[in-house]
Amino acid sequence: MSFDIDGNLIVGVAAFPSGGVNAPQVNMVPGWSGALSLFRAFSGITNTGSGIQVQSGPGVIFGLRFTNLGFSGIYFKLYDSTSAPTVGTNVPMMTISAGQNEKSPIQLGNAGVGIQYNNGLWVSATGQFNDNDKTNCSGLSGLLYCHVTFRSGF
Repeated sequence: MSFDIDGNLIVGVAAFPSGGVNAPQVNMVPGWSGALSLFRAFSGITNTGSGIQVQSGPGVIFGLRFTNLGFSGIYFKLYDSTSAPTVGTNVPMMTISAGQNEKSPIQLGNAGVGIQYNNGLWVSATGQFNDNDKTNCSGLSGLLYCHVTFRSGF
């Protein structure tokens, strides 16, 4: 499969001989049905040493929004793990920065493209970008907001 820069699937249609034969109509549908799930947390995502669980089991992330209303930069970390990760020891699958009074929305495309996780999804927040950082941000509790749009399974 090929996608353009906007995430739309590129479909090629083979040439058909003339003589009244029309090219078939192609309808694209996702390989799944049903609505997406939304996880949201308004506190508790500061580094507690283990993060908080978004969803157990495999799934796909379709959108993320992290908001930092605090006075310093924060790094939100996503983990793919069957059990609670140890922040500062386990390597996050993704780290997203949110500066002071900043919102970091990430929309992952129009064609059902997302970020797959295999075991379960967890989120935490620390004060530094490094994977091994475990800076506690508990002073920002109530100032950090997290929204994750996802689908369970593949």
